[in-house]
Amino acid sequence: MKLVQLGIGLILGLLIAFTLFNTQPQKQEPIIIQPTIQTTIQATLQESNPVSLKLPAVNKNNEGTLAEVSVEASPGSNKVFIGFSETNPLLNTDTQDSILTALEVAKKYTGAGSNYNYYFTISTDSQTVGGRSAGAAFAVAAIASIQGKTIKPNTLITGTIEKDGRIGSVGRIFEKATALKKTGFKTLLVPRGESKQDLLRQVCTQKQDNTATITECAMQTVTVDVEKETSIQIIEVDNISQAVKLMFE
Repeated sequence: MKLVQLGIGLILGLLIAFTLFNTQPQKQEPIIIQPTIQTTIQATLQESNPVSLKLPAVNKNNEGTLAEVSVEASPGSNKVFIGFSETNPLLNTDTQDSILTALEVAKKYTGAGSNYNYYFTISTDSQTVGGRSAGAAFAVAAIASIQGKTIKPNTLITGTIEKDGRIGSVGRIFEKATALKKTGFKTLLVPRGESKQDLLRQVCTQKQDNTATITECAMQTVTVDVEKETSIQIIEVDNISQAVKLMFE
């Protein structure tokens, strides 16, 4: 009898110790994404919501241009599809990685589970697309599709996207803003610290001598305010939460 009681006591002790060991709190890596309370997730799972967004870019001639991404979240099993056809370019691996990172950020932001499939299609006149500068735009478009939101028609964004929701630097803001101006857009969201850009400009000075005025010109690097130069409103943002608040209607 004593041996039975001793055995039972030993088993209970081990179970208690195992329970305590496995219920210790685990550290969670902090993120700066501010998730919204998603009350319509279950309803939107029953239908798809395609979203299109222009992508500010720079072509091989160093000119600003606009590509376009279409994102559609629809009921499915957590698969990602990237469209390719005669009218859609090949995507380099860094752009594909950027899409996957943007999608991870969008899921964290919306609280979306594994009940969606995601379809990405990029349209441009280039045969191939590379780089990560459209990451923030991918994330904004994915969030809009998941939540059934509408993006403001006159506002675009450029910037990389990090897994914690931060928007990273890209460069060539002046060229991209010039493309917006040509196509009628009004506002461009850019990474923090990129509202100004160094440009190579011809700078001339005049000197007066006894008989004439001498003008001397040379190419110099000057820092310009992109908004003043292009008349496009430039807004600096730090993370995807700020971008969504500024871009959704």
